Amino acid sequence: QQNPHLSILTHCPEPTMLMAAAERVITMGGYNTTCEILSFQKPALIIPRIKPRQEQWLRATRLQQLGLVDVLHPNQVNAQNLAAWLHCAPTNQHDKPVLNLRATQQLPLMLDHLLKTRARFISQAC
Repeated sequence: QQNPHLSILTHCPEPTMLMAAAERVITMGGYNTTCEILSFQKPALIIPRIKPRQEQWLRATRLQQLGLVDVLHPNQVNAQNLAAWLHCAPTNQHDKPVLNLRATQQLPLMLDHLLKTRARFISQAC
């Protein structure tokens, strides 16, 4: 049975526009895609690759522990588990922790503050 509210893509060369418009995202746990999901603050189910390396699994499970995404082990992927996730009420986005995605803009200000504080400390010590 076809669902007119569901689109399944096996590959998308530029997924950011689709993610921005999506209500939810199911994806693998690659670094770039995971960062994009976090930036859009979309309810996401990550099904990470576990072989040949555990990088995606480690990243996804840590983000799940932080309450930012849901994770499904690849050995547990089946129609019932995917449907259950799609039918469950998404976590209220306002209840989720917020990641600071502007660290590169704030880093110079933080370093400036640190250096000024250190300079004052050194001048007082002398």
